[in-house]
Amino acid sequence: MPKPTVTRLAATLVSLGLMRQDPETEKYSLGAGVLSLAQSFLSGLDVRAYARPHMHRLAEALGGSVFLAIRDGLEMVLIETATRVRPC
Repeated sequence: MPKPTVTRLAATLVSLGLMRQDPETEKYSLGAGVLSLAQSFLSGLDVRAYARPHMHRLAEALGGSVFLAIRDGLEMVLIETATRVRPC
């Protein structure tokens, strides 16, 4: 991709709050605006609502944590967690 195109895309993403640029290093990182995209994505995953009660029962029965993830290339991204509730 030509450098001017990348620069324009980066500027657009920064203006939308999806990326931010460190003023000292000029490096880019994700911005807080990405959270709204993530929330939109997660709200469309019906499997989370279906799995949630089963995950909580399993976490309680095993005394630990249960995780639900989806594959992203060679990585796994957690989309739901359930942890045993410990009495105070």
